[in-house]
Amino acid sequence: MARTADPHRREAILRAAREIFMEQGYTKARMLDIAARAEMATGTLYLYFDSKQTLAMALADSVLEGLTEVIMPILALESTPTMIRECVQTAIRFSLQHTDLFRLLGLEAGLNLEAEQQLPARLRLHALLATALEQRMQQNTIYSYQPLALAEILAGLIEWVVTMAMIRGESDVSHYEPTLLQFIEQALLPPNPTH
Repeated sequence: MARTADPHRREAILRAAREIFMEQGYTKARMLDIAARAEMATGTLYLYFDSKQTLAMALADSVLEGLTEVIMPILALESTPTMIRECVQTAIRFSLQHTDLFRLLGLEAGLNLEAEQQLPARLRLHALLATALEQRMQQNTIYSYQPLALAEILAGLIEWVVTMAMIRGESDVSHYEPTLLQFIEQALLPPNPTH
């Protein structure tokens, strides 16, 4: 009979993995070290995650879940320009607070995962954003595009800003933010939006 996974143990593993990945980097990190940090046997760790890659992807997925939770209330704002501005600013701020996990998102792209293996939280975030954008399109408060493609493009722009900040070792991206906002607003907002 299969054992039920203990969510507390899973969280301990994720915490330990995040610490080890931050200290040693993904390449040098070993499952043995992660298990030791989580205070469990390596075999127990493998009951929860069958590989270091699976563990890294679970961490990357968790940061996208966190971003989704932060963004969801903003998507419901009545004013479309305010919603756009706050979404962009909040996503950038959140991402810069979790750069270690966003490095794992970059790793996910580098591992050439097939579409079916994309992070569930990434797919959920894009779907929620696409739904919110489609509603705004139906209200004529933003230009009409293919909603999911637009959601993926917008998420990609924000991810690019965060990636550039990480590459340059910057924690302040204020020099990107006004241009990014202006670009997105001009691409989305009609001259006189109804909201």
